[in-house]
Amino acid sequence: MKTATQKLVELIQSLKTKRVILFPGSFTPWHQGHQACLDLAPKDRPLIVIPDRNPEKAPIANDNPELKSIVEEQNQLFVFQDFLTLKKNPTYYWYRELKEHLPDIQIALLMGFDTFNSLSYWIQGDQLLKQLELLLVVARLNKEEDFKQILEEYQKTAPGLQAQFLGHHPFEEISARKIRGEV
Repeated sequence: MKTATQKLVELIQSLKTKRVILFPGSFTPWHQGHQACLDLAPKDRPLIVIPDRNPEKAPIANDNPELKSIVEEQNQLFVFQDFLTLKKNPTYYWYRELKEHLPDIQIALLMGFDTFNSLSYWIQGDQLLKQLELLLVVARLNKEEDFKQILEEYQKTAPGLQAQFLGHHPFEEISARKIRGEV
């Protein structure tokens, strides 16, 4: 039986591309800020939305209609939901396995600034930073100078890390936490 990561490797291989964007997150719930990340992402390569479980949040439904509808609307956009079956799945482990199987494919991670700002605190965060090639970061109530300052700090740990600030959008104040009423 194949693991979820092996299935993701097969999906990426089936795209026959040398560059891909992954947009992982718990997306509980999917909202306009997440959609803004997709809208600002480069359109020159496939993008895979990867809903995943965060042990500190309620899980997203496997049949989430918002995620299904975004795939129907955009070319080169895919949703990979196999990680939803796992109880715990730190990014460091599945990303490392992807790079072992796909060493010649540039894998960019798309994220909001709030996620970018917290990467070093993730499980194996410093090790993850050393593995990452390219981060595509969308604003979340921050200035581009904030992005540059954090990137400089990350590059002390991971000198090869590249990142692009993709800009601002009108939904920066929306957060899943506010929607869930946790603020």
